[in-house]
Amino acid sequence: MSPKLELVEMAVSTDGLMRWQLLRRADGFYLYNEAMSYAKGWDNDDGDHDPDATEHWVSRRRSGLFGTLDAALVDAMAEIPWLRSAR
Repeated sequence: MSPKLELVEMAVSTDGLMRWQLLRRADGFYLYNEAMSYAKGWDNDDGDHDPDATEHWVSRRRSGLFGTLDAALVDAMAEIPWLRSAR
């Protein structure tokens, strides 16, 4: 994660396969990222393979920028169904 991004909140789906991170940029804007976990030794779409890693998080969705925390949360709840029960 870039040093210019601050982790504000994180949630993991009840099955542990999805992760959501709400981030704040240094300029005060917010964004979120949804990632999927793959089992050890999985090759992702970019051809990455790390046989020693216990898990891989591959980004599935990255939001645009939001001027407020509330706007980012409202959008995330509308776009990511599993997040409503995990948060």
